[in-house]
Amino acid sequence: MSSSSNTKNKASKDKVSMLKLAKSNQVSNDLQGFKISLNEVIHDYDPKIKVIYQDALLSKTRLPKDDERIHCPVIIVVLESAQKQVMKAILWKHYPLIGEALSTFLSFSEKYLTINSLKFEDTCFEEADTKLLTVFLKANPNVTDLNMNGNKYNKNFKYLITETKLKYLSLKFCSINHENLAEFIEPLKNAYKIPLVHLNLSNNNIGDAGASVLADVLRVNRILISLNVAANNITDEGAKHILRSLRLFSLNQDEISIRRKIYYQYYMHKHQEVAAYSSNTTYEEDDKISLSRSSTFSATRMRSKTRSTKKSRKSSKSVASLSELSTRSFNTPREISSAPAKPTSPVVPQADSADLIATLDFQSAFHPFVKETTPNGYQFFCRGNFVLARLNFSFNHLTTDVLKDIHEILQYQKSTGSIEEGLRSISIYGNNMKSEETEKLEKDLADILLLKIGRTASTVTISSKDIASKKKRASR
Repeated sequence: MSSSSNTKNKASKDKVSMLKLAKSNQVSNDLQGFKISLNEVIHDYDPKIKVIYQDALLSKTRLPKDDERIHCPVIIVVLESAQKQVMKAILWKHYPLIGEALSTFLSFSEKYLTINSLKFEDTCFEEADTKLLTVFLKANPNVTDLNMNGNKYNKNFKYLITETKLKYLSLKFCSINHENLAEFIEPLKNAYKIPLVHLNLSNNNIGDAGASVLADVLRVNRILISLNVAANNITDEGAKHILRSLRLFSLNQDEISIRRKIYYQYYMHKHQEVAAYSSNTTYEEDDKISLSRSSTFSATRMRSKTRSTKKSRKSSKSVASLSELSTRSFNTPREISSAPAKPTSPVVPQADSADLIATLDFQSAFHPFVKETTPNGYQFFCRGNFVLARLNFSFNHLTTDVLKDIHEILQYQKSTGSIEEGLRSISIYGNNMKSEETEKLEKDLADILLLKIGRTASTVTISSKDIASKKKRASR
């Protein structure tokens, strides 16, 4: 018995080891096949393109300094580690990737499910190429990180948000203005539908009008965690638009309409439930009332008939008047029983949080204009966005007034929310601010973040140009 059991155990171990070996060979063959396919594309497209394979644990996806300086066309394939030759990211940089070349590249990349990041920097994408990439991302939800830096904006950018499952999207140097921004960012005006958590819009030209568009998004969206709007010609006015969405604000008419529509759905659903429940009991009560009315009227009818018979002996004239009166004043029992009952309006209970969650879908029940909003007189107040954790305002045209607003917002979030909510990292480097006030506010904001969050990961970078030059002179 023992020898047979040992043989079975050995056979099962050998089977497991063979499966592991086959799996590792499959990964190796995948990478080898990818190299062969990629080399074929490069050979047909442009043999000058360099291909670099990097270890994600040991190095970042950066080019050598010489290649970066001359903008050498390159493809960087990032591997998980030296031991695990598994592809994690692909970066195509400084060379056009359009038309048939892009289609070929995406077609053989489609089967490698370990790839979760694609970066196409300065690749001259056009509308058709953006749409082709969107189709690829829709069919491959494993890719959640997309970098489109340096590709000029086109109208198909909006499909990168609406038709994919991207969590990270970088659109630096894409020549985006406030009109383009309003066009493609409209889908983010949804509390929980779009899974995007990081949006990089730095080095564009959205201005204060674009900042106002982003503010409208942040009033509703409760998924976006990180927003980078560095170098976008934003002044204090635009920055304050964004910051107001992070604290208590009153709903405008459009937002009140959204809230009313959600409550209308709730009350219609509850009205149907109450009406369906009360209809059964109403019919039973109506039958009892009709029966009692019938019996009461029958007795009254018999008594009036007896009296009329006695009076008929005295005068035929009185009989006629009695009969005329009876036909004019009374109805038959059948008519009474068949008469419709007076309609009663069912009482719908007042809405509460638990009932809303149980009745409505998640996006409606947890909508910020419902769950985070309270009425006060003729106005509705939302407590503000406590989900956004990282905000970058660097290299704009901000003054110290913005720092004061940030200070007030951090104080408000600290007193209202939990320790895990609200801003944790703020960057306003490279703005023209007064040195003395900026230094003091920088210290105060850093202290608030550390006390509020209680972790060293909370950072604040608010050095102005004056302070930077001062430190540079001091270092000399």
